[in-house]
Amino acid sequence: MKMDEIGITYKSIHETLVASIRTGIKSSKDITKTVEQLNTSLPKKIITGPAFGRTNWISSLPKDQGTDMEIGFPVSSEFNMGNIKSRILPKREVLSIIHTGPVDQKHMTSKKLWEYVTKKGFISDEFIMEFYLDSNNPQGNEIEIQFIIHNWQELFTQHTERVLGSDIATTINPKPLEVEAALEARLEWAKKAIIKANCHASEVETYDILSSCAHVFPSEPIKKMKRTYEIARENMTPLASIDHVLAMMTKDRAWGDTPIREENVLIATKNPANREAYEKATTSAEKRRAACFCPVIRNSLDDADIPKEYCLCSAGWFRRQWEGALSQPVKVDILKTVLKGDEVCQFAILIPENLK
Repeated sequence: MKMDEIGITYKSIHETLVASIRTGIKSSKDITKTVEQLNTSLPKKIITGPAFGRTNWISSLPKDQGTDMEIGFPVSSEFNMGNIKSRILPKREVLSIIHTGPVDQKHMTSKKLWEYVTKKGFISDEFIMEFYLDSNNPQGNEIEIQFIIHNWQELFTQHTERVLGSDIATTINPKPLEVEAALEARLEWAKKAIIKANCHASEVETYDILSSCAHVFPSEPIKKMKRTYEIARENMTPLASIDHVLAMMTKDRAWGDTPIREENVLIATKNPANREAYEKATTSAEKRRAACFCPVIRNSLDDADIPKEYCLCSAGWFRRQWEGALSQPVKVDILKTVLKGDEVCQFAILIPENLK
């Protein structure tokens, strides 16, 4: 079934100035209260569109404080007062669907969107957005739900051009896919692109390209890592300061399982994408499928033609964290991957020898 038959629309949205509140939300009534606070506080003349809610899936907020959400309005000029802060929402590509009716039925509309993106193998960034099209009544009427697309193909193209130059990149990158391309087409695109890149790129260059295509880990937890490391370095050695960061991470739910340090290497084992299915799995194939986070290859793990370098994309998840924390380039190696028969994905984060 095509997108328009389901009611789904593709949008490319420019960066937007917003004024918002970041808070814990326990119910839809909390959203309404926050929108009312913003409506009261913001000058009406600077509001340029309906209120929005951004749900952050990766969060340091304790679970008992509710869902980590940013509630705000697009605005024409900055406004900062109390807990209301202005910032720029980056440009984004989205698949959008409109829910009409009571808010307690919104999950049925969301289900249509999620079933579509799962079937097509779309990769998402680590948040989802809603726009309350009637901001005077966020409890119902019209709510736009936006799935944020992580455009892997575009990122791969950008980084092959950056690393190898535009002439070589032109020979590597397949023709861009249509938005409604099938999951199988996304897999074939990635396979062909990586195989061609391997013919032109060194191991270091391949790592740089593919690890730069990773999901965007939120900047707030990385800043927390960086602050923790820098404060520890005032009185501790580099390795002891890293241990201090690891201790902080174990107390913060944003990171999941904390890496384990073995001398100058951090060993990071990824939690299963679907823990319940992983624990119920009775075969290795079922465990591998439940462990895999990538919707493009999750059901094709026995495809021998998928290059192992594909999982360098996951290595980039850790690269972004630790380069942000240490302010230095960091190499991340693949130790285990479900793509090659392991039941978990595991990575070695190599601590720089010249660590400051």
